[in-house]
Amino acid sequence: IKSELTGASNDPAERCATETAAHCARRRETDRLVLSSFSVSALEAVRREAPDARLAWLFEPRTPAGTGEPISLKALTDGLDGKGGLACLQALGLEGVHPYFMLADAAVIEAAHARALAIRVWTVDDRATIIAMAKHGADAIITNDVATARAALRDLKGL
Repeated sequence: IKSELTGASNDPAERCATETAAHCARRRETDRLVLSSFSVSALEAVRREAPDARLAWLFEPRTPAGTGEPISLKALTDGLDGKGGLACLQALGLEGVHPYFMLADAAVIEAAHARALAIRVWTVDDRATIIAMAKHGADAIITNDVATARAALRDLKGL
């Protein structure tokens, strides 16, 4: 199960993250759930509250990288805020990254896998892109069109 942590405009994502993590920890469900957020500080809050939680960083081309600069493909693979890119995320204890699908080509997916990070792309609704992401090795494809995704992956596997 994948859950995105976001806060309302007057409620920071960190508060949402802390409350969600505490709830999951109480119910002993941290192993069934991947918590993702655009906010690295929210993910750090989860880690403090639920050390065993499975975490992933959710990002898009315009996600700030601390300096106010947009995340780029190069920033993801070569370094975020001068801290080593995917290696930095791995050091935070994240088990995965959730990029907008247009940021995830075969090289980015390979770089994530080389660092033992799962990569789950979003939001992919068209058949050709679903097949391309699967061929590139994405660990999961987040979609609004489950029927199309299932049919595309079934055809790709020859089932």
